[in-house]
Amino acid sequence: MAMTNAERQRRYRQRRQAQQPVARPQQPQKRGSRTLRWQEAARTLRELQEEYEVWLDNLPDSLRDTRMGEKLEHVCSLDLEDLASTELPLGFGRD
Repeated sequence: MAMTNAERQRRYRQRRQAQQPVARPQQPQKRGSRTLRWQEAARTLRELQEEYEVWLDNLPDSLRDTRMGEKLEHVCSLDLEDLASTELPLGFGRD
């Protein structure tokens, strides 16, 4: 026998009450202008590159010719100074 609309609605409400509320994480707000965020990202990349250089300097000679050593050398050889000095477009007087 089919349920009536009232029975269906009552079951739906009971299911809804039994469920825990869904907590939605808040989206992080963007801080600062694009130019400032670009400069911060470039600074972070340079700091990471310095850490990789220390890792490469402390790498044993037996591991320098391995794939890991080649990747470390590649990361250390990237010219990140161009990132910081890149002239970015300004947007609507906000930057």
